[in-house]
Amino acid sequence: MKKKKKITPKPENTETSNSADNPDKIVSEAESSIPKPESEIAGQDVEPSENYDIVVRKTHCKPTPDIIDAVHDGQLLLAYVAHEALIDIDDETLETFVRSKYLIESDQWSPEAEIKFYKKYDRMAKNIQPVTIDSLRATMPLSIYAGPSMLKGKKSKAEKAVYAYSLFALLALMLLLFVQIYSFIGFQSLSRLNQTYEKRSEVRTKIKQEEGKKIDEIDNAVLDKLKRGEHYLGQQLDSDYEILRGWNRVWQVCMFMSQFEAKVTYYINLTHEDKIKRLKTEFQDLKNTFENESLTPEQLKKVRTQEKLISEALLDRELDKARNRLLLTMNSSDYVLKALQSYFLPLLYGLLGAATYVLRRLTIDVRNLTYVDETDIRYRLRLPLGALGGMAVGWFLPPENMSAIKISQVGLAFLIGYNVEVFFAIMDKIISAVKKMVTGEEKKPESRVRISET
Repeated sequence: MKKKKKITPKPENTETSNSADNPDKIVSEAESSIPKPESEIAGQDVEPSENYDIVVRKTHCKPTPDIIDAVHDGQLLLAYVAHEALIDIDDETLETFVRSKYLIESDQWSPEAEIKFYKKYDRMAKNIQPVTIDSLRATMPLSIYAGPSMLKGKKSKAEKAVYAYSLFALLALMLLLFVQIYSFIGFQSLSRLNQTYEKRSEVRTKIKQEEGKKIDEIDNAVLDKLKRGEHYLGQQLDSDYEILRGWNRVWQVCMFMSQFEAKVTYYINLTHEDKIKRLKTEFQDLKNTFENESLTPEQLKKVRTQEKLISEALLDRELDKARNRLLLTMNSSDYVLKALQSYFLPLLYGLLGAATYVLRRLTIDVRNLTYVDETDIRYRLRLPLGALGGMAVGWFLPPENMSAIKISQVGLAFLIGYNVEVFFAIMDKIISAVKKMVTGEEKKPESRVRISET
């Protein structure tokens, strides 16, 4: 017949002493405890000792959310140290981190376990600096917090930041290339149009000089060559003009403007209308005079001359309209090109320089596992600062003043966008120097007043 084991309650002072001396022993013994019908009736958790003569009371408590998060972070620290093999993990630390996880899952958390865990946690966090738990959360995979099936397709904060800033840099580069190519086409078209216009004016001047000679002095071969050259230059002028009109159409659409119309000012239009009306009146009077008579060669010549004058007046009016539209197109293109080259392109190059710096620093942060949320805030602020620094190049150094510097305006804007600290540091020094010159503020030694004791 088996001897029945007797379980007796343990006094409170014995419980406190044994728990404080060896809490791990109590936990391990609890896992292999015997049935506890008597303890349940007594309303307390009991645990038999080795000789089953005393029963100890387990002091369990429900862990707070902060403790649960800290234990999860401890698993992340442990995974990082084990993966990188930066430091050796002693058996006690490893046992503390692993046991803490299972104590929480089995609702057997205790103050003693919490104290021991935080001591090991603090030591581990100091050993892995400059890496922090925040940077590990942002850069390492989240398998500590959920199973692989739940994390399928999810990315860490660092991976999302890399994707977002890479996409932003790519879009900025594409926009920059578009504006750069667009401004190049406009500049070439406008330059060719000005050159062709000047060449055609020179050829027309030579044609008039050749035609002004005496008949026997006119070189018909030279005159024909000049006229063919004028015709070719006219075609080239029309081609460049149409390209420039199409180029203008892009920025006109962006600014909700319509294309320039072929029209003249009100005064010039009245002048043409008056001239045409007068010529038509004279022509009608001439026709009425010779209406009932057969026209002599002299009279026919007068009629044809009058018709020619009317046609020339109409052509002059249309020519003024076309010339006015040409000048409007050329002048507006020149203004837009100067705005693009002085402000918009430096802004984009400064923005691209800032984005390049962000991508470079982000690569280092991800490699060293030092990326945190505060880093992302600094990077987001750097982008507009880089754009502002690039545009400031257009304020202080316009393109026509860059010849003395062995670097282009947009190249300088890119460098400033990449390293905005240098640019703003120079500005601060200039402002500080000007302030001292204006106000005369200089550090003066503090006067010391002695107060005699009476």
